[in-house]
Parts: sequence; C-alpha cells; structure tokens
Amino acid sequence: MSRFASYTRKLHFTVTAIVGVQLVAWALTGFAFTLFDFRVVRGTDDRAPVAALDWASVRLRPGEIVSDAQSVRLKMLDARPVYEVVPMEGEPRLVDAADGTAVAIDEARAARIATKAYRGEAHARSVERKDDEGKAIWVVHLDDARATDVAVDAATGDIAWWRNETWRSFDVLWSIHVLGYVNRHSPAHWPLRIVGFLAAIAATSGAGLLLVRLARRLSTRKATPTR
Repeated sequence: MSRFASYTRKLHFTVTAIVGVQLVAWALTGFAFTLFDFRVVRGTDDRAPVAALDWASVRLRPGEIVSDAQSVRLKMLDARPVYEVVPMEGEPRLVDAADGTAVAIDEARAARIATKAYRGEAHARSVERKDDEGKAIWVVHLDDARATDVAVDAATGDIAWWRNETWRSFDVLWSIHVLGYVNRHSPAHWPLRIVGFLAAIAATSGAGLLLVRLARRLSTRKATPTR
C-alpha cells in the first residue's frame, strides 16, 4: 500500500469515527423528510383565506388618525377594518378605521383571530402569552384533529406562526439534522460547520480510497499474462 493510500485510509477512518453517527442521522432524517406532505406541515389547507376588506366600514382616512409614521396599513382584523400604524419610534399600534379607537390584542381577541384563521370548525382550548425572540405573542391552542397551535402577534394581530403535530414531528427530525440540540434558532453555527467540514473530508477520502482500489485492480489485470 502506498504512503498516500495509507495516510488517506487513516484519515478516512478517524474522521468517519468522529462524525459517523451524524452521517447516519443525516441519511435517515434526509430520507424521512421525503415522506412528509409539506402542505400538512405548513398547515396550508387548514388556513382560511384572508378576509376581504370591508370598505363600507372604513370611515377615517390615514391622515385623520396619524400625522407622522413610518407606515400605515389598512387591513381586516377580527371582522373589522383597522389601521396598523408603525410610528417613527416605538411599537406598532392598531386603530379602528371606523371610529379611531385603539384596538388591543388581548387574550379573547387573539383566540378569535386564531379560530377565524382556521378553515373549518375549531375552538381555542387554551391561550397563553409568550415571548418569541423578543416579540410578545399569544399562543392559541386549538382543539382540531391536528392539535394546531397558532401564534398571534400581540402588537399587530398578525399570525406569527402556525404549527401542528405534523410540524412538530418534522421539527424533531430537523433539529437532529442541523444539530438543533446545540442551537435551534439557526443552522448557521460553528458546530454544524465543523461537522459538515469533517463529513466532506470523510466523503472525499472515501472516494479517494475507492479510486486507488480501482486503479490497483486495473493495473493487476493488465499485468496478468493472458493464456
């Protein structure tokens, strides 16, 4: 065995021993991802269409409720038209487009928003207030067959995220796939980069050993005299 082949074999065995478990995890989770229906994972078919804007109920223009803001957006919320005002500084606020009163996203309103966002029959089993990466949200647990959780932004009333039991199963596999037990917020972390780099070395050295073996067999066949 040449010195290069010997060195490559040792490198391959050493690196594979280090990242072998994660390589198997990548293969298994990668295959498992192909078995998911991603429309179910995202809850696409469970989401009701966005309600059409009720222009007849809009009695105030943006200039009548705010004089200085980064942006003003008119939208339907809880069956009523509201303005979402993003000030130059501070948190967004909601204003009723009919009478100019402030609209707060409390527990009861969050539950209504979540259940109306669901296509079909569902009720709120419970509602809890949480902090999601520095943003206040209401998490509404629905009683539907998929055990759906809907997060409602406590400032704007928008749907922050939508999760069901299929999503949670996918999330467990994804966490294993990207070393989520190290960092669940983003796969862009150094442990995953290091493991990925070592896995690339294992694959490259393995391919190199295969080529060396094939070359050796070819040379042996050429050297063997024919009768």
